[in-house]
Amino acid sequence: MSNVSSDLIWQITRGQNAFLVKRNDAGGVQFSRDPLNPTNYHSRKYAGFVNEKAIGLESSENGGVSLIAKNASNTQNPAKNIRTTTFGPNTSNRKIYKSVASASAKNGYRADLREVAVARVSALRRSQKPKKDVPASKPRGAKAKKAAEQDFLKIVLGASGGIGQPLSLLLKASPLVDELSLYDVVNTPGVAADLSHISSPAKLQGFLPADDGLKKALTGADVVVIPAGIPRKPGMTRDDLFKVNAGIVQTLVKGIAEFSPKAFVLIISNPVNSTVPIAAEVLKAAGVFDPKRLFGVTTLDVVRAETFVQEYSGEKDPSKATIPVVGGHSGDTIVPLFSLAKPALQIPADKYDALVNRVQFGGDEVVKAKDGAGSATLSMAFAGFRFAENVIKALKGTKSETEPTFVYLPGVPGGDAIAKATGVDFFSVPVELGPDGAAKAINVLEGASEQEKKLVEVAVKGLKTNIEKGVDFVKNPPPK
Repeated sequence: MSNVSSDLIWQITRGQNAFLVKRNDAGGVQFSRDPLNPTNYHSRKYAGFVNEKAIGLESSENGGVSLIAKNASNTQNPAKNIRTTTFGPNTSNRKIYKSVASASAKNGYRADLREVAVARVSALRRSQKPKKDVPASKPRGAKAKKAAEQDFLKIVLGASGGIGQPLSLLLKASPLVDELSLYDVVNTPGVAADLSHISSPAKLQGFLPADDGLKKALTGADVVVIPAGIPRKPGMTRDDLFKVNAGIVQTLVKGIAEFSPKAFVLIISNPVNSTVPIAAEVLKAAGVFDPKRLFGVTTLDVVRAETFVQEYSGEKDPSKATIPVVGGHSGDTIVPLFSLAKPALQIPADKYDALVNRVQFGGDEVVKAKDGAGSATLSMAFAGFRFAENVIKALKGTKSETEPTFVYLPGVPGGDAIAKATGVDFFSVPVELGPDGAAKAINVLEGASEQEKKLVEVAVKGLKTNIEKGVDFVKNPPPK
């Protein structure tokens, strides 16, 4: 370069060189990919390949910053012409700024680049910060008013059963519900007639399978709750029960996919650990699967946890306590995280195991109390209503509670990290709800105690089997 003027090189190469990027829009703006250009502006001042003294900055592979500069004394030896200094990801910004400023101005090297070089470091460091999930936007002003006034059609599929009837009653009494459509294979017109005498705003209709009843019930639905299914009968194996209930859920979700593909789907039908994956596979096959709109209702586990720890929480109203319950919705796949409860709990060590077991197997307690003649239908209806009410609030753009629910993690913001940590795609964690459904899955597992983490490991083993069983039911249907 000592034999050729830098200005001459620039005049020859300014319109065409390997680093030049031209755009047709924005007045034909030009950029530079030159690693020794600290600004990316295509100009004589910043072009590193032209100047004997130049500085470049870029992100290093390990998340730090690399400073690249020319050795003016080695212009004839390309191998020794470049020197690189790398600052690790844990080096403070202040130290990097100081080093870069010094390298620019020391001994009159390129003091004119000091300011832009430090600005470049600042931009690189900002880009390396973990990106925070953007909260779901909430409607404001006229949009919020319109959302609040919008009519929401609520559907209960399985409305005549032990859970369906009290759930329908709670929904009919709710001021948030504008229209209630009930569907079941028997008795729905009678249930609808009975509920229609209640003096609450919700308009009500009941449908049976005949005369396209499912289509009529689902068309235009915003939220669909599915408590449908049969209880275990004498002589029935658990596998027999699974096949019947899985088939019921599969049929109903096919109807949702066809007649109300944009609806929020809340599945209560057991086993939730398998029926939610079944629903997901059906919706995928129909090309309408939106993970943010499919929920397994695990709220009963939360309700039980809140109730059973009342003597330790000191809350007069048990629902004022916040207790994350994660995992699944059966037996030891249910994991109450008492260590993260608010207010904090002081559970005696000799009471802990029994308390966890009671939350996990609370359904057995009810079946025994009913002498085997029934299960936890009323408390499940209450829990189903509580979650459904939160979903409606979110739809209307008003504040709703963050509630644990069994979701497809890879399709929910924040869920990927939880799926990676647990090794399963479906898992119940606290979820923030928004107008478009699940806005964010909250990873509470990192804060769990060592004892609770061991419970999660056990839960994951059971969940993997349950999830595979649900997926296999759709992909390899059992013989009829």
